[in-house]
Order: sequence, then C-alpha cells, then structure tokens
Amino acid sequence: MSQLRYLHLTNRVDEGLTGMIPPELNALEFLEELHLSRNSFSNKIPTGLGQLTALTQLRLDDNNFTGTIPAEVATLASLKVLELQNNPSLGGELNSAICDLTDGSAFRFVYLSADCGANDRVPCSCCTECF
Repeated sequence: MSQLRYLHLTNRVDEGLTGMIPPELNALEFLEELHLSRNSFSNKIPTGLGQLTALTQLRLDDNNFTGTIPAEVATLASLKVLELQNNPSLGGELNSAICDLTDGSAFRFVYLSADCGANDRVPCSCCTECF
C-alpha cells in the first residue's frame, strides 16, 4: 500500500467518514492526490501531512476540522491544489505560510480555496476562490 498514488474518499451523500485523519496516511510517500472532501472529519489537520512530499492535490473541504492550518502544508513543494473551505471551526492565516510560495518565479497554486470571504475566518490574499 505504500506505493499508493491516489486516494479519493470523497463522500457524495451525508456524513461519510468521521473522526481524525489516520496517521498511517503519513507513510504513503508516493501519494500524489488526497481527496477527503465532504466527510465529517474532525480535530486538527495533522501536521504529518507535511511528510507527503509527492502530494500535488490536498482537498479537505466540507469537513469539521478545527484549529489552524498547519505550517507543514507550506512545505509541500509539489502541491498545486489546496481546498480548505467549509470547515466551520478551522481558522488561521494562509498569507505568510502559503501565499509567498512560488514555483520558480510564479505563484505555484493552480487552485487555492478557503473560508476567506464574508466571514474571513481564514485570511488569504492569494486564494483563487473565497467562500
């Protein structure tokens, strides 16, 4: 299983998966896409996700994450898509950790979304979409 490259556990019905993201996911060193959208994951976003160095897409939207966005997410040099919106208890700031990241000379994200709209729970000056 350590060779797994894509893991999509997106729920299309109601609550879906609950609890915390299992720490065992941190061992999937070749994982390129982690889609955990539309579930009921709770607790903090694990800092161990920063070990997934091949990750190009991290979709954690529409869950119940709490706390702040871990700085380790900013260490994911291959990350191009990051979706964090619709996590009512998730706060923090993306500006310093994420917005300054570049891929050579250009901003490296293709899609970056958070709750930076009217409620401004997650200030983000570089998000491509705010909710």
